[in-house]
Amino acid sequence: VSDVRISGITNAPRIADGQSFGILYWDPDDDMAKKADLVAQEYLGGGNVSRQDITSDVLSVQSYFFGGNVVGLYGERSDESEKFERLGNASLPDGTFDPANLALQVDPSLVSKGKTSTKSLVVHLPNEWNSLSDWLGLSAHWSESESFAPTSARRNILNETLSPPSGITEEKGVTFVVNNNLSVRLNWYETASTLNNVSAGQGSAISWGGLAQLSRYQRFRNEMLPFRSIGNPGDAGFVEGAYDIALEGLQDPAAIAAGATDPGFTSYDQLFAAFLSLIPEPTRTAVNARLENGEWRSDPILGLQATQDIVAEGFEVDVVGNLTPNWRISLNVGQQETIPSDTAPLVSAFASDVVQNMKDSGVFYLLDDPVERTFLTGLRYGNNVLNPLAVASAKDGTFSSEQREWRVNVASNYNFGEDSRLRGWGVGAALRYQSKVSIGYELEETVPGDGVFLPLLDDPIWGPSEINGDLWLSYKKSLKNGKLWKSQLNYRNAIGDQDPIPFFAQPDRSFARVRNPNPREVFWTNTLSW
Repeated sequence: VSDVRISGITNAPRIADGQSFGILYWDPDDDMAKKADLVAQEYLGGGNVSRQDITSDVLSVQSYFFGGNVVGLYGERSDESEKFERLGNASLPDGTFDPANLALQVDPSLVSKGKTSTKSLVVHLPNEWNSLSDWLGLSAHWSESESFAPTSARRNILNETLSPPSGITEEKGVTFVVNNNLSVRLNWYETASTLNNVSAGQGSAISWGGLAQLSRYQRFRNEMLPFRSIGNPGDAGFVEGAYDIALEGLQDPAAIAAGATDPGFTSYDQLFAAFLSLIPEPTRTAVNARLENGEWRSDPILGLQATQDIVAEGFEVDVVGNLTPNWRISLNVGQQETIPSDTAPLVSAFASDVVQNMKDSGVFYLLDDPVERTFLTGLRYGNNVLNPLAVASAKDGTFSSEQREWRVNVASNYNFGEDSRLRGWGVGAALRYQSKVSIGYELEETVPGDGVFLPLLDDPIWGPSEINGDLWLSYKKSLKNGKLWKSQLNYRNAIGDQDPIPFFAQPDRSFARVRNPNPREVFWTNTLSW
């Protein structure tokens, strides 16, 4: 019967065709619980199939000129990706499964080609040009590399295929070698992807922006079940006025009194049709949204993505050297900044259309929780979709504070010499530092009452910087037949705070989520080499 909802039938790992289950349901006519047998019929309710063929050709040439003082490299790569997808949606518009649609298309659904090149040049200052060549060596380097990633199928909110991510990276710098014991390398780099094809995240906003308003319909329907009888008005067994009570409970009286559109719904069929009409085309057809036995269903847009442009730039210093024959030290310092732009433009436009459709139909002013009567559907949509998109777009053109700007790694190891009473022993330590990172923002409503809040980017909520360090003790001994035995005891993360680390903050600056610190670990390794 149409008003019986069954859930949690069995926890069995596999249900066989024809297997019978006893279920309990509530009979509203007799006002009592009854038992019935449910016989399972084996069927396939959905599925997916895809195929991707990638063909790559690579050519690289490296050359040495002027006695090896000039080293050049040129490489070229060609990629072709062919993507074959299923013929159609797994389910037909009426909800029935069509296994024929799971067959692969004869021709590829998307063919993408990319030709990338890599160029680099290293120049060493000749000794005859360097009056300090006895103790100072100098080199310069430059490289430019294009990137092309033949990923699996990706689509935007309009069900249009997206080209694979691509970009270009340029590096340049100098290297100093002092007395053949100390090397200092300075490197500047910039990576740019400006074809609006890099993933922008926003998965929550995308899913809500496309379909979640239909889940609000489902919530309405479920919570109104106690107020309704079987079927729609006019059906046998319908209790006069039950639907009026239920649907009137969805409307916000204050909004109606202020002049908002009164949808005047009299059936759940009308309500579902209204929610379905909120999804703009061609997305509505692409997802095949439909009502099946009182539950809404939809098919996914395969590889759904929001996109953006990014430009990342940074600077690195690498120092490696032997301060004494037995004492070695290394240092790496890195600074990086990323600037996003043109973030999720199609998803933002799509969400704006949904909001306008909500207001035109009156759905915007329906209470999304008719029992607690606390929130408007339109405002919840704004909170889950418009706000994340507005926050992401507001960061366009600014340095991303969600990325740690500075990192420092230093390590040192000392091995006692043959003339020492501790010969064969070695001690070492390492430290890792990461600068503070933004974990949230205070929010400010742009227009009072519109439900859209933008972040105060000038005053982020900072998460703490982090310092971790390791210690180790080693022993080496030469054995017979040229074998070498090395034993080492490591204490990883011996240095560092063990308190929970916040990584997400509420707009009121309170910490909402924390993660565990890196665990402290002790391990002992033995190595035999010959």
